[in-house]
Amino acid sequence: MIFYFGDCKIVFKIESVEVREHLGMGSVILAFNHLTLADVFVLLKVLFSEANKEIKEVIVPGSRRHWGNPVFGLVMRAGLIIGVRVIPIVQHYERGIYFPAYTASLDRKFVKALHQVLSKKGCVILFAPEGHRSENGYLQPPQKGVEFLLKLVERKGLNTVAMPIGIEPQEGFSRGINFGRRFTIHFGRSLSPEEIGELVLELKISPAWIIMQQIAALLPARLIRG
Repeated sequence: MIFYFGDCKIVFKIESVEVREHLGMGSVILAFNHLTLADVFVLLKVLFSEANKEIKEVIVPGSRRHWGNPVFGLVMRAGLIIGVRVIPIVQHYERGIYFPAYTASLDRKFVKALHQVLSKKGCVILFAPEGHRSENGYLQPPQKGVEFLLKLVERKGLNTVAMPIGIEPQEGFSRGINFGRRFTIHFGRSLSPEEIGELVLELKISPAWIIMQQIAALLPARLIRG
């Protein structure tokens, strides 16, 4: 797939996209490793090209700091035109910037939106468990948000599956747009809440780390810190 950004193009190789079937029955969490500014745009293009008829709504959590930026904020708000709702949240690295009460209010709004969306068929949450773009390309530890999200799905008994996505960059990529470089997007097998629970018991690790392990299994060794 070729993703055009202005007059430049970024080439992505797509592997194994299978979201249509479950969207007809429930909702999907797409969990990906976050490397560049273009990640979300490209994943959205793949998603709509593969399952446009089945998708009812897409939610993407977005940095509150970017939400307040004149350029990024405009792009984030413009997502509503194509059915993508970006919800601002205070990221872990922004927690000291905003008053705790304001941070808590954004958290509550996000949780409410999650529950509303994941309760419906054909809805998607596009989520980066690491919470930010990797500074060095290595897969980063998961933040608290993904743990909360997975436990919400289990607690509410939602018909939601989590699908890991591994974005593999060409050598020499940057955290920006990367014009002219190639990336491969690996789509893994979706996991139900029951399957995640079984793996938690078997491996003695948290649900968040289960998802990170699934993402890591899709990536080459050079992106996994030893």
